[in-house]
Amino acid sequence: MTFGETVASNLISSFAVGIVFGATAAYFTTWLAFKRYKLEKWWDKKASAYEAILNNLFEFMFFFEKSLEAHMTDREPSQAVKDELQKKSEEAHRSLRKAAKIGSFVISDKAENFLVILERKLDKAIESQVWYDFIDSSFDAATNALDDLRDEARRDLSLEPSLPLANLSHKTWQRVRNRSGHADLGAPREG
Repeated sequence: MTFGETVASNLISSFAVGIVFGATAAYFTTWLAFKRYKLEKWWDKKASAYEAILNNLFEFMFFFEKSLEAHMTDREPSQAVKDELQKKSEEAHRSLRKAAKIGSFVISDKAENFLVILERKLDKAIESQVWYDFIDSSFDAATNALDDLRDEARRDLSLEPSLPLANLSHKTWQRVRNRSGHADLGAPREG
């Protein structure tokens, strides 16, 4: 083999090795970028699902919160306001039932379980013979579900836990109970 052939052979083999390594690096870079893209899209879907569930839960709770405030303070809202609150609450409850039925396709199994527990508590609250007890039990169930689902969403989405901020609905609930002389009702019940 002559010097020229050796140089040409080394040049060709160096070029071939460069092409193989370059193609392999490009393949893995593309593969990793696509995998990251899919994970980010899935994270976006999960975040949107949790956001919708938490928003619907808030709308659902708002009806009970306003009903409790009206009951405790003897200030009934107008029929139009009651009808609007009732309509929003029913729509939100329907969405929450749907999320519980669809379950862990997007949200975690634990979040799905919190929704199932909420549905059971609401079904039990419906059996109450007293309007106040129904509202009280439903509000407590929704408050507990909101707290649990918010924490689970943070965990499932790998978000940093926030500082322990008070749940405004819960604070409102306590304020209404104390102002109306029903402080003996205590904090919302578990279970």
